[in-house]
Amino acid sequence: MTPVVTGKPQPDLIHMALHNLGNNPAMTFILGDQIETDIMAGQAAGLKTILVRTGVPPREVPGVTADVVVESLLD
Repeated sequence: MTPVVTGKPQPDLIHMALHNLGNNPAMTFILGDQIETDIMAGQAAGLKTILVRTGVPPREVPGVTADVVVESLLD
């Protein structure tokens, strides 16, 4: 049996959540504080992405940028 890897940045859990909620990926955003996990997972699942700069200091990932960047959740 081939192992199945789940967790960010793999989009499997996001796809499952979208299915269970009945949400359209094109109409859904993912918000996160890490480019290499949250933003990459959202992009892999076809979501728009929001990077919030509170929390973990963001590490740049070449070729990966969030659709929206905010300084805090209050923004």
